[in-house]
Amino acid sequence: MKRLDIRLSDEEKAILDTYCKQKEMTQSDAVRTWIRGLKRKLKKVSDS
Repeated sequence: MKRLDIRLSDEEKAILDTYCKQKEMTQSDAVRTWIRGLKRKLKKVSDS
């Protein structure tokens, strides 16, 4: 598994924290879910 370090503004970090708390998921899981969503979007674009 690869590691990814990102820089977030205080506001972006607060949004991520709130989202993760509401969804009861880790920040890593939230980012992985977002990336998988990007993969689905890419597939739709290439199928067009």
